[in-house]
Amino acid sequence: MTGDEDPTVAREIELFPPVVVADVTGDGRDDFFVPVMCTNGGGTAGGQTGFAVEVYSGAARQRLLGLLRPTQRYATGEVHVPYMDASGIRVNGRRVTATELWYAAGDSDCCPSIRVQTSWAFRNGIFHHERSSKPRHADTPD
Repeated sequence: MTGDEDPTVAREIELFPPVVVADVTGDGRDDFFVPVMCTNGGGTAGGQTGFAVEVYSGAARQRLLGLLRPTQRYATGEVHVPYMDASGIRVNGRRVTATELWYAAGDSDCCPSIRVQTSWAFRNGIFHHERSSKPRHADTPD
């Protein structure tokens, strides 16, 4: 960055491993859950501008099935965007669950302190948000 760009604008899209492989469509073929992060190129968590999990069909004619995004509303000007723990994505039949990581006021770049479990159901070719747990601090037992 040269210093005169808007730091809230995405400049790079990065793979945010791991990629999860599982059949969510029920067609017997593995589908692909690909976590991606948009950043301003600054190299720190404070430079993250967006996050999603792109879900692709495993069919011969691969297509985008949908995007799973954190459910926390992000207000422009906040220091951090919420994201999902890619290693925590679970697929059970047509249900997908993930752990969302949210930043509380005062959290440092490294360490979001709030966890939320969120689930989606894949029905009629679309991901539907089912529920999100009550936000809890990371140091609070389940």
